[in-house]
Amino acid sequence: MVSSAVIGFSAPAFSQSTSQSVGCADINGFSSPLVQVRVSQQLTGNPLAAGEVITLSASSVTSSQPVGTPVWAFSDTSLGSTFGGGAFSPTFLSSNTPISETVSVPTGGIGAFGLTEFGPWFTDLNNVTITCVLPAPLISAAAFDLAEISTAHQNQSLRFALDRNIRSRISGGSSSEPMVTRSNLFMSTDGTKNGTSSMNAWVTVSGRAFFDGYDGYSTDVIAGADWLLGSSGVFGVMAGVGMTDIDDSTVSKAETSSYLVGIYGGYGFSANVQIDGYLAYSGVDYDVNTTSFDTDRWLAGFAISDQVAIASGTLEHRVRFFGSWEDFPAGVAGIPGGTTEQYRVSVGMRHEWNAMLPETYMRPWASLDLEYGRHEDTNNLQSDFVAPRLGIGLSGSAGPGNLSASLDVGRTASNVVDSGLEISYNMAF
Repeated sequence: MVSSAVIGFSAPAFSQSTSQSVGCADINGFSSPLVQVRVSQQLTGNPLAAGEVITLSASSVTSSQPVGTPVWAFSDTSLGSTFGGGAFSPTFLSSNTPISETVSVPTGGIGAFGLTEFGPWFTDLNNVTITCVLPAPLISAAAFDLAEISTAHQNQSLRFALDRNIRSRISGGSSSEPMVTRSNLFMSTDGTKNGTSSMNAWVTVSGRAFFDGYDGYSTDVIAGADWLLGSSGVFGVMAGVGMTDIDDSTVSKAETSSYLVGIYGGYGFSANVQIDGYLAYSGVDYDVNTTSFDTDRWLAGFAISDQVAIASGTLEHRVRFFGSWEDFPAGVAGIPGGTTEQYRVSVGMRHEWNAMLPETYMRPWASLDLEYGRHEDTNNLQSDFVAPRLGIGLSGSAGPGNLSASLDVGRTASNVVDSGLEISYNMAF
């Protein structure tokens, strides 16, 4: 039982950072079967620094004089011993169930630390433990924004790499040759232009710049191989690596590096209609300020599209969905553990003209998609947006293969605009 007005402490069970205040070190690791608060109870007479985080847990909090509504609070006991004197936290109710309360030391720090009650309620805290730690680095928001941005680009790279490749592979597709999608360099070793070779290998290189809420860039390199299943299906495997680097005024460093493995496939229902999808796993390494940690990320995508021949060229209508789920580990300072979720749905079209540019074999194309994106982090904070994505480009034969250049602009997150400019080349062997 602890009942004295000032409680003494032995050395904590583990070492403390030299930048931690003396008062914080005093109470960190404290435990007692009973802490009695009679008006106030000082737990250390040494000062604590602003921002230090105090967590008090107890099996129950009882009052032997429960007149009215007994409440208690954390206090700066250097300001005196009166009911409610020096309180710097919200008030907490007495409870017959376990409690755990966490507060940060206010701006300017406190001269001493203890507990206070707001009336003569004889407050008893049972089986008490206390921790006091340095403030966590302000990296939670940056880490989750980095996850959203890097995941969006990774999913985009997969979608854009596979979309035209699968269509060109499925027999009867209206594409007469492997086509290059925006923001990607796509190179295919498909042996025939109509996708009738039994095996196909490809590589895609993607680059994207980010603006507005964050400045930075992201790149991915993904390669794969696939096999025809009959005359209307295709199945493939893929692997890749990537990185993202962003910054703003709140973080000095925010980077990811990742690897990816996955499967994909597609099926053509007619000469013009196809469905396709993918499932991939990505291991991601984060470096945010001075904190490093790893996560596990799963990505999935699905799309349905058709192509219609019109007088000016080929018009494609498409509906796309992708989602990702990323597991953040527990125990990373400043980041709650758990699973983040991201979803995106887009509806749009792409038009490629029949007419070639003068003196070239290059055809212009343009695309417009309306995208809805949603992200939820482990703090249960949600953000979403609706935004258009515009793309223009050129593609066609150049030398032994096909050349494409593309430019597009859209939104990666609710507070981040992105743009990509690429030159692409694919070759048939």
